[in-house]
Amino acid sequence: MNTLTQAIESLQNHYSQKNEIIFENTLKEATLLIAKSPESSLSYENELILNFDLDQQKYIAVFTEDESIKNFSDDPLETIPVTLKDLYPLVQEENLFCVINPGQHDLILDEYMMMQILEEQEDATVQLATVGTQALSLQFKLKNLFESNKEIQEAYLVEVIVNNAPHYGIVVKGLDDKEETLQNTAETIQDALDSSTHFELYSAHDAFGKDIMKFTKPFYQK
Repeated sequence: MNTLTQAIESLQNHYSQKNEIIFENTLKEATLLIAKSPESSLSYENELILNFDLDQQKYIAVFTEDESIKNFSDDPLETIPVTLKDLYPLVQEENLFCVINPGQHDLILDEYMMMQILEEQEDATVQLATVGTQALSLQFKLKNLFESNKEIQEAYLVEVIVNNAPHYGIVVKGLDDKEETLQNTAETIQDALDSSTHFELYSAHDAFGKDIMKFTKPFYQK
């Protein structure tokens, strides 16, 4: 599994600003694959390329790696390497959209989304900061909540600043790495907090969650 495929799965399994930024930055630098097709009506660089019709609009099947093609087609496909920058004029001129890894991730990129990604001149910044005394009330509420969950052994709280926009980042240690478990825990936390409290719950099993646990000490331990 290459870096872009990993970024897509992280984004789809656990949406967060950080995962979105990682996906967009990785996509801008990635080499993608489009498949040749002798029966196609669409061409790129004088080669006919695989495309499909959906609701009277064409889309291009785009793959992140050879393994993604195997998941899509039992027959081997001859491919052309392209970048997002290569694809954008074709999408724009032909009124198309792209589907990345169809049948596997089915991630749709239209002209507007591609333009937004390509026009980002600088990589977005993600910073961690320790929380101040203004977070004491939040910590108290979270401690009371975590006491009732036998699986949670430790909890960490930081401020995550994405492009100068802060939100609370919470990591709980002791939960399994299933997406459903993380989602259910996030919903339980949200129900216990004010609706104005903006937070993201990060898994203790992924890289960013581990970064948070290295950055600060736990505010809660059983």
